[in-house]
Amino acid sequence: MKRLFGALLLLGAAAAAQAQVTAGSHVLSLELGAGIPLNRYYDIKDKVGNPGFAVGGRYLYNVKPSVGVGLDLAYSAGSEKATAAADYRYASKPKLLQVLGIGKYSLVADRKYRPYVLGGMGIGRFSFKKAQAPNPGNTWPDTGTT
Repeated sequence: MKRLFGALLLLGAAAAAQAQVTAGSHVLSLELGAGIPLNRYYDIKDKVGNPGFAVGGRYLYNVKPSVGVGLDLAYSAGSEKATAAADYRYASKPKLLQVLGIGKYSLVADRKYRPYVLGGMGIGRFSFKKAQAPNPGNTWPDTGTT
C-alpha cells in the first residue's frame, strides 16, 4: 500500500511539470525496462529466451511547436533459457537492436495534454544464439558427412 501511495504521489507531482515546446527546442528521453521475447522456437509453447533488460533513448528536435524529427535507439537482451527435447537439449539467448528515424506531429501544441502521432522508419537486428547438444545417452544421427 505504501508503494502504491508513493507512486501516486510521484505521478501527481510530475503532472504539475510541463515543458514548453518551442521551435528549435530539443527533447532527450531515456528508456529502461524489461525485454520480453515473444518469438517461438519449433514448439508453440517454447519461447526463444527468458525475459531480460531493455535500454534505449530518443532524441527529438522540434522544427515547429507541433512538428519534431529525431532518432530512437533501443537495445534488448533476454537471459539464457535452457530447454530439453526427447533426444537433445539446447540453450537460447536472444538480442535485439533497433535504430529508427522518427517524426512527431502534435495534434494540439499549446495545451496541458498534447496528443500526438509518432511514426518513422528504421532498421533492426535480431540475433539468436543457440547452443545445442545431445541428451546424455543419445548421440547425433550420422549424416554421412565429415
